[in-house]
Order: sequence, then C-alpha cells, then structure tokens
Amino acid sequence: MSVDPILKALADCNPNEALQPDDRRFVDVDDVRGRPLRKYVVKLLQSADSAQRYAKLAVVGHRGSGKSTELNRADAELQENGYVTLWASVNENLDPREISFSDIVRLIVLLLDDRFGQETQNHPSIKRAFDNVRDWFKEVTKNFTSEIDNAKELGMKARIGGPATASGLVIKTELGELSAAISVVRRSESKERTEIRETFERYNNELVENLNSLVRAVT
Repeated sequence: MSVDPILKALADCNPNEALQPDDRRFVDVDDVRGRPLRKYVVKLLQSADSAQRYAKLAVVGHRGSGKSTELNRADAELQENGYVTLWASVNENLDPREISFSDIVRLIVLLLDDRFGQETQNHPSIKRAFDNVRDWFKEVTKNFTSEIDNAKELGMKARIGGPATASGLVIKTELGELSAAISVVRRSESKERTEIRETFERYNNELVENLNSLVRAVT
C-alpha cells in the first residue's frame, strides 16, 4: 500500500518539533521574513555588552511558525560569536500548571550548575559563590527539610547507575542537588508545593541577588 504523501509530510513536519540548524528539513526563508532573528539577537547583545547592560527579548508567533527553530539558529550564532548560552524548555523543566518567578530563577540556577558546576573544583571563588547560595537556599527552606530530603532520596534511587540528572540537566554540586529536590517538591501534589513557593516569594530580591552572585562568579 502506497503512503499518502500528505500524511507523510505531516509525520515528518511535526509543528511541535523545533529544527536544528543542520536539519535537512530546514528551509531558509530569511529573504522573505526580512532581518534574521539570529542577527538581531547578536546585535542586541553586543549593544548591551558595550554599555554593560542586560538585553531582554521576547519572541512571539503562532504555533508551528518557527519560533524555537529560529531560537536554535540564534543559539548557534551566539556560540559562534563567543557567547555561552544556557538553554531550557520551561514546559519540560518546570510544572506548566503553575510557574512562579522563583521557579524560573531556580531553573537558571540549575542551568548554571549543569554548565559550570565542575568549575567549583578548580576555582575557589566559584565554589565559594555556589556554597553561599546553597547555604541561603538551606536557610530559606529549613521548614521543608524533611520533604526536600525525601525528594533527594527518591532522586538518588532513580539515578542508580547513571549521572545525577534533573529534567536532562546534570547535577554537579550540592546546590544543584538541593535546587533539583525543591523542584520535585514543587511538582508534587503535597501542600508543601504551594507553601515552598510562598516562602521564596518573600525573598524575591535576595533570590535574584544570589543568582547574580553565581553569574558574576562564573563570568
């Protein structure tokens, strides 16, 4: 039986799948779209760097319009220009039913741990920054020690025979392990799910400062 070419095309072109720059299915339509997103992102960041500022960019579009594919190309372009990129899918790494500001910050902490955690063994200043943030997390979540320890134990059982991971991220420090365990609690159905979020929300400014201390250290 012959395969319907339209059905095959639908199977090959899943709108939920972001293409990588080297994917054979990718079609370059920069001439139609105008200024390529990747070029704009690089210029935006270089401009921000020159003034020692942050750059923020939102990319919007209909489902399947190529947002993630374009961001994949921008990611490759940035790395070619000497930038270190940290990539995460919120829907995969966090609970899409409820995402708070503190969840986003902790996800960035996990990304930094995955990318730079091994540097704590070679650079005392980086280790000091990671240890300081770990101690702050412990202090803020001291009322949830039992739940966090249980989450760590479950995580260890799930990771027997392989590297410590959290949603595809490799955990390399105690800070990463603690942040990953908090994420497990946040995804649970327990009452602590909401309570731990509310606790962090009392310290949003300190949470950001701790994140910035990690960024400064690894920079």
